[in-house]
Formats: sequence, structure tokens, C-alpha cells
Amino acid sequence: YRNAFTRGAADGSPLFNPLDLNFKNVANTGVLYWGNKLYALWEVGRPYELQPHTLDTVGESDLGGQLGQRLAGHYRLARERDGTHRCVAFGAQVSLAGSHLEFYEMDPSGAIAAKSKYPLNTGSDIMFVHDMLVTDHWYVVLMGPMRFDMRRFFTEYAASRTSLAELLVYDKAGRSQILFYPRPGKPCPPGVPTPPPNAPVVVPAPPAFSFHHVNAYEEDGGRRVVLDTIVWQDMALDVTQHNVTTAYYQGGCRTQLVRMTADMVTRRLASCERVVQRTLEFPAINNWGASGRPYQYAYCAADAVDDPKAWAPAQALLKIRIPRELGRAPPPPHAPPLSALGERAGGDAPGVVTSEWRPGPRCFVNEPFFVPRSPPVGSSSGASSNGSGGIAGSGGEQAEDDGWIIVGVHDAEVQRAHIAILDAQRIEEGPVASIALPHALPPGLHGCWAPDYLGPDPNDLGVPKWREPNRIRQL
Repeated sequence: YRNAFTRGAADGSPLFNPLDLNFKNVANTGVLYWGNKLYALWEVGRPYELQPHTLDTVGESDLGGQLGQRLAGHYRLARERDGTHRCVAFGAQVSLAGSHLEFYEMDPSGAIAAKSKYPLNTGSDIMFVHDMLVTDHWYVVLMGPMRFDMRRFFTEYAASRTSLAELLVYDKAGRSQILFYPRPGKPCPPGVPTPPPNAPVVVPAPPAFSFHHVNAYEEDGGRRVVLDTIVWQDMALDVTQHNVTTAYYQGGCRTQLVRMTADMVTRRLASCERVVQRTLEFPAINNWGASGRPYQYAYCAADAVDDPKAWAPAQALLKIRIPRELGRAPPPPHAPPLSALGERAGGDAPGVVTSEWRPGPRCFVNEPFFVPRSPPVGSSSGASSNGSGGIAGSGGEQAEDDGWIIVGVHDAEVQRAHIAILDAQRIEEGPVASIALPHALPPGLHGCWAPDYLGPDPNDLGVPKWREPNRIRQL
């Protein structure tokens, strides 16, 4: 077995072809349920379709002949003028002939309603795009200052001493770029210059690497775009359980929520400010009512340490209320160059309010998911939202945070896990319900919430029921 994180041949032999970069499609990055179909995603291959009720493998899918060679593990929801949603996904293709991005918009039935292809010419020698965002007019991509260490490829990778991932180097002295690609049929807002054909609007940004974004939206008639993302202070893909020490949790590769505001008229970054001090990852929002819209609430897996430098693994669920005015104030005259993490010594940005839930001293949280309280309507997975960030469900307009948070928790004390369900408006009160699992829940990547019930018939007497064991033996 080989992938970008393994070293040498699949069978462990010292001889292998380092130029053979064809890896098995592991479909282990994300999950998409759309158009009544279930897909397992991997950013370097096509999605695998699964039978939604049994999880049996159907096979690789090209979405009815409309898909290229890749579909990434992340996607977004975009609300259309008729109130329905589209699922917006993308794929990144890298080759010696050139790199490009492909964007796909799926209507509620799962059919491709729009697709576009853009060459990627960023001046960087490596393209690493894990996530994207969508607004009314733009697909948004953040390109961090990454480079590929070609010397180590021939001296170490070819000798089975390193993996491909370890050859990606983050240049902390470099610059990032925010790329805004026009959505098909969406002309630029009034006053915003139209980019050349097959080219994005490019806004330079401070050095910032991001695996996961929170949300993006337009304001001031589309003349400004707000981008909230999780920025890494440093990035290294050679860290494993075998070489990490306590020194790793002093600064280093900590991740923090940052708000960037792009002026689409001048094509400059108007502001860039850290939102909270805490180290966090795996952000979640109300996708049905807030994706691509002005919003207030984000939920993240966070550490239990609130310190300017020290941090720790994710042992808390953090809810963040971000004021709409954050990032609107222009920088003062003769201000220093913008930093991806701001200039404040510590603490949260003004007006930010946080609440948290800690499951226990030896418990670790995975990625949270937001579930609207009322069933979403208007799409296959299907929601309709209003322009204020609320959501229109079966019971009328709802508050943006009216729903539940579902999060998996691993309890290292007993080596088992549980699924915690919390009121999204009051997570500090703890779970309203928990689902005990009879096994451990390893740290994972991404999933999704499906509004349709896909489990077995609860009235089917032939379905095995979980029963607590009569006797627990210490392993």
C-alpha cells in the first residue's frame, strides 16, 4: 500500500519506481450526500459511490460523464435566487502539462448545472488546494506559499527515506494569494473590474497556509469579500507520533481563526485579523442558512488552553460569535504590513464572544456537525435560507444557531467513544443526549449530515439491537 504519506515501496522493498505517482483511490477524506446519492471523496481521485442504506460500494463515479479526473474532499452550498441550494465542488489537476482547477455546481437532483475550468498560474512551483469557498459571484481559493523540494525527491524520496508529503515546504517568508474565480452566469458586481477570460481576480495576502475554511460572503454591494479561515502559524507534514515532543506545543504548528477582508475594487487586502486566541480546527457552520452569506456563528474542535503561545490537542468544543463589523475598520495611516495573525499580543478580537464544552480530562473531540432544528426544505438535501443568515425550514424562519451540534468524542480513559448531541445555542450546558459506542472512535477527517434517515427500519425485528455486555473485562 502506497500513498503520499508512505515511504518506499508498498511491500517494504528498497527498490521502487519513484516516478510512479499513481496511488490507490482511498476515498477517505470527505463524505457527500446529495441528490439522494452518497459519495466518499478523496482529493486526488474520483468519488466512490456507496449504497446509502447499506454502505455497500457501487464504484467510482464520474457524475454521469460530467466529471474530470478528480473531485476534492470539500464542497460548499450556494443558495440560488429561487431559494434552492446548489452543491459546489471542485477538483485540482496537477500535471507536467500544467495545473488547473475545475468547479462543479450540482442542482438538487444531483445533475451538473454548471461547470468551469481555469488554468492555475500562481507563480508557485506547487499547488496544494484542500478546501474552497463560494459567494454570490465567486469561487474563492487561498493559495499558500508552498514549494516542492525537488532535491530531496531524488536524494531521499527515491531512496525510501521520506514521503511525498514531507517534500512540501512552507515558505514563511513568502506571500499568499486569494484567488477569486467568476461563477458561470454571474457577472462582476458594479464597480468591480472584470478579470481577463479564464483568469481569477488575484488579491495578495500575508503568508498563510490553510487546510480548512470557515465561510466567505460579500458586502458593500459585492465590492468587498470577507474570508474566514483557519490559518497555520507554521506547517510541516513530517510530524508523527514518533517524533513529536512537548516542545511541539509551544508555538509551532498551531492553528487559529483569521478574518481577511478583500477590497475587490482595488484588489488589495483591506484587513487581516486574528479572531480568537485559541488553537482550533475542523470548523462547522449552519451550511443551510449561512454558507456564502453574512453570518455570526462558527463551531470548532479546540484545545483547552487559552494561551498566546502554548496549545494542546483538541479537547473542547468551541462556539464563536463573530461580530459583523470585525474587519470593516480601515487600517490606520502608516500601519505596518498586514500579518496573517494580526499584531495583537494575545486575546480575542474586540466583540468576539465564545462559549465551550469540555467532555472530560482524557476526552478528545472530532469534527463537529451542525444540524438545523427544523428539516431543511428547498433542495435534495434541501434547504432554503433568507438573506439575513436565518434559515427557512418547515416551521418558518429560524435563528442561525437554532439546531444541534453532533460531535464524536473519544474517551481515552475507557478506550471507547460516544456521539454527543448538544443544543447549538447552549453548548456550554453539555449534551442533551449521548450515543454510547461499543468501540473506540479513531480521529477522522470529514463527514456530513444527511437530512434523510438512512438507517435500518426501526420496526424490523430482524435488525440486531445493541445490548450492554453482562461483564466487562479489563484488557
